[in-house]
Amino acid sequence: GLDETRKTLAQIEQRIHQTAASLGQKKAAEEAMSRDLATVEREGDRIRTRIAERQRKLTDLEKTIGDAAQQIQKTRLATGALEQKVRQRLVALYKGGDAGLLRVLFSAASPSRMAENYDYLSRIVRQNHILLADFHRQLNVLRKQRDRLSALRNDHQQALSALADERQTLVQAARLKATLLAELRHDRATLASKLR
Repeated sequence: GLDETRKTLAQIEQRIHQTAASLGQKKAAEEAMSRDLATVEREGDRIRTRIAERQRKLTDLEKTIGDAAQQIQKTRLATGALEQKVRQRLVALYKGGDAGLLRVLFSAASPSRMAENYDYLSRIVRQNHILLADFHRQLNVLRKQRDRLSALRNDHQQALSALADERQTLVQAARLKATLLAELRHDRATLASKLR
């Protein structure tokens, strides 16, 4: 009778309210998830840009390290050549012959001339020593620079690795959010259809 019809209508009305409430919740959840997905995708783009920038820096750094290594090799060769030349000069000065140390010193006509010769030879030896010391100093500076660059390269590689991990996490998060968003849209469409 009439009571049964009223009861059925009340049940239908209650189901409509529940479905409408669920639909509203699904819509709100869908919008929130959509915003989340957009944020994750923006963050992914930002990380990609940072990775590309870091990769460029690493490439430049590799070139700088290569240049430093070449410079070290050149300085090492120059030092070796100079050391050889200095050794030959000293051997020539001390061993005798026309350029021998004693002959140069004692061929002087007077003590003052001998002192001048001694001073001249001392200056040659001192100049050679200064040149060698300068080369060794330059070599040490270059080695330290190369070591600093290598440490910097390691820092860059670690940062690049961390960024790649972060990007991978974001990609996975984006996939999950996209899946959840698709499910929410499907549920909302089902509820909308049911409500109709």
